[in-house]
Amino acid sequence: MNDTAAAGRGGGGDGGGGAVGGGLGVVDANDIDYPNYEDDQALITSFLREHTILTSSSNADGGTGGDDDDSSDVLLEPSADPQTSKPLRRIPCYPPHFQRIKNRHYYNQSHDNHTFVVEIPLSELTSWNSIRGLDVAQRILSNTLRYHDLICTVIDSILQSMEVTSLDDNGDENAGDGGVENESRRRRDANNV
Repeated sequence: MNDTAAAGRGGGGDGGGGAVGGGLGVVDANDIDYPNYEDDQALITSFLREHTILTSSSNADGGTGGDDDDSSDVLLEPSADPQTSKPLRRIPCYPPHFQRIKNRHYYNQSHDNHTFVVEIPLSELTSWNSIRGLDVAQRILSNTLRYHDLICTVIDSILQSMEVTSLDDNGDENAGDGGVENESRRRRDANNV
């Protein structure tokens, strides 16, 4: 029996110590580069908290016109199209969506479908961090089920760290005065009076 065939079955010629055979040769288990899931989880958490997207600003100073808009914090981006009348600015991508999830403020109130979808384009991950993001994106593609669980864990931890806010009649957020459950209870009690 030759050494390659014996190693392919996990025994034989080289003494067997830690070698994994694939039928074509011997691979040392110490040479396999396993992903560090804790580091990947930290990178995904940073991405979901920090990633921003470009949007057109609603007025010339870059603010949205809201009362709580602090235009000194707004950074305008150069427009790709000089013909564009509205300046561009960067806004957080995922935190507003997570706040809607935490508040159970559904996008479409008229249907019974109360499901939120968090879409994470891998191209955005790689453009956010071209080196580590690309590596994680490749690992996500090669081990999708494990990374699906990892991303769900990250999203759950972000949601657990957030405060529930309620929405007033104008759709503005008011922090921490009882949240969705108490708001529903107040409306139900008002209808019963």
